[in-house]
Amino acid sequence: MVLLLIDDSILDNDIINDNFFTNNNIIPLNTDIGIIKVPYYYNSKHYYRDLSIYNQIKYEDTMETKLKPVNYAKYASISFYNPNVSNGDIISHEYIPTKMRKYNIAPESIIIKRIVVWTNTTYLSATPFMNILYNDFPLNSLKINFITFSAYNRQYFKEYILLPKKDIKIPIKDNTFLDVANIIPLKIKDIKFVIECLII
Repeated sequence: MVLLLIDDSILDNDIINDNFFTNNNIIPLNTDIGIIKVPYYYNSKHYYRDLSIYNQIKYEDTMETKLKPVNYAKYASISFYNPNVSNGDIISHEYIPTKMRKYNIAPESIIIKRIVVWTNTTYLSATPFMNILYNDFPLNSLKINFITFSAYNRQYFKEYILLPKKDIKIPIKDNTFLDVANIIPLKIKDIKFVIECLII
């Protein structure tokens, strides 16, 4: 039996993406998608692209911009672009996908055997589940339901052990995304976890 352990150290790879995936509770596997954080100005030429994690993987769609109409009025609103004035203040950021060298390499298929979560925060989902999302095959997404097998109060942290309700073979294709929002809120700073997977 060969195990693959996916733990919180995998989040270190997301630093190059300004922690975009971590902030969206996503663990990417076999991915070549990088995220560039781009400032969006009050007087930007195009309308703001409010891109969710689910369309970040579609390069062509996200690279398209819709240009604002031009208005030369000194105090034109944010809905217009004035080429005679500066960009103005940064009012937000856009997260734009780009291709990069593949990272978070994983085997071709796995079965999740259990998840262990350690945190100082009281956290327990009544109906824990994980969604497996695929870039090239969005209709083939999987949902794995878990039960909370145990919850312990240790001396310095709380420990939760979750088991899948049934063994499900997970194909790991290029750009596979584990959506763990319902199980592991990655934005909690003190959270540690390990996802124990059987390689098959």
